[in-house]
Amino acid sequence: MMRRRIVNVLESTRRLFLRRGIPENDVSAKYLIAHCLGMKSLNSLDKLDPRSTMSKEEQTMLNDLMKKRLSRIPIQYLVEEWDFQDFSLKMKQPVLIPRPETELLVDLIVREAAMYDPFGCFVEIGCGSGCISLSLLRQLTHSSCVAIDQSETACQLTMQNSVELKLNQRIQVFHHKLTEQSMSELVDFLRSFRVEFIVSNPPYVPSDEFERLEDEIRLYEDRAALDGGPDGLDVIKVILAFADRLLLPNRDLWLEVDEHHPPLIEDWIEKQGIGMKMKNVLKDQFNRVRFCHLRKQ
Repeated sequence: MMRRRIVNVLESTRRLFLRRGIPENDVSAKYLIAHCLGMKSLNSLDKLDPRSTMSKEEQTMLNDLMKKRLSRIPIQYLVEEWDFQDFSLKMKQPVLIPRPETELLVDLIVREAAMYDPFGCFVEIGCGSGCISLSLLRQLTHSSCVAIDQSETACQLTMQNSVELKLNQRIQVFHHKLTEQSMSELVDFLRSFRVEFIVSNPPYVPSDEFERLEDEIRLYEDRAALDGGPDGLDVIKVILAFADRLLLPNRDLWLEVDEHHPPLIEDWIEKQGIGMKMKNVLKDQFNRVRFCHLRKQ
């Protein structure tokens, strides 16, 4: 295999992905090539001398990754890391891939930080890669966190990322599935912490909608982190009951939800007599209802 100019490799890869219907074919091609060249950003690729070439080994690596991308494996799993806000996270299949919407959830919480004890603790339900918890710890610099996830792989990944970011002394990660039956044990454990708020990006996709998701999501990401049951509220209801039992008055619960969920959540809270009140419903950067901010009464 001869050395080839990177600009030519990029163009042929882009065209192949376009013919095969790969979403964001240009970005996919750039990320894979940058990864094979050991680059940490696409900016480095754009700044290359047009005469720069790829070695035989780099082309072999790219060909292997291209085959995987053509089978619709997400680019994040192939390059094994992804940016979230202003830092990078290690990624591992099938742990949920961070989305831009979730970055906004972090921003919304930070804006409310003045009302929380700066030395207090927050709890994340379903930590995944650790993107929410670790981003909050970076910005709420005296806080601590307890994060749980039903996936052992997710827990291990959150801990790995916390070590990479030098935040592992401020976070405790537990492999635990929050259910109605397990709730009491977790509440008792957390009583000794000064929990200021709970945050969660729970599974909220209605089951019948899951099968219509893109192949990258449906085939490769953890269904348990996405599928929220018939109405998408199965896990959310458990989290609401958990928050009601754990939080002190005037402490908060932040949720990422489906755009149809807020009125259903308010209706369920009222019917169940849950001591949580909807403080605000917020939209994401795409102008879709995406977040619920609730407060313990």
